[in-house]
Amino acid sequence: MNTKRRFINVNFTMSYEEHEEGFTMPEFHFHNDYEIYILERGTRIVNIGEENFTTGAGDVVLFGSEVPHKSKGSEGFAGICIHLSERYLKRYFAAEAIERFKRLFDAKVIHISEGSLAAIRKMTAEFVDEDEDNFY
Repeated sequence: MNTKRRFINVNFTMSYEEHEEGFTMPEFHFHNDYEIYILERGTRIVNIGEENFTTGAGDVVLFGSEVPHKSKGSEGFAGICIHLSERYLKRYFAAEAIERFKRLFDAKVIHISEGSLAAIRKMTAEFVDEDEDNFY
């Protein structure tokens, strides 16, 4: 069974996905938002523009605004996806903090500790199970 859970706000979304089998996103796509993808389990090959990265549990993939990307993998995986719009950033962060945040996306892939991953897992455990049950 594949699972999806989401927290949705107009300018901020956070979703959890779990696939028991491999999945390939065949086409490049992009968003106006900044995307942070935290791989909780499994391995994915991620294409960001012309660059390829092999990612595993605890890796965080950072997709800048309007940057083409896709991913593939032959095994099951689980991950947490966060989207933040420019409007959201401007509403809640000072200009200097926004510029520092955007520079983080130059790294493209970073690794987080098990403790940080556990804290994020705890937050996602509170999400509703069905798309029609989304909440603000």
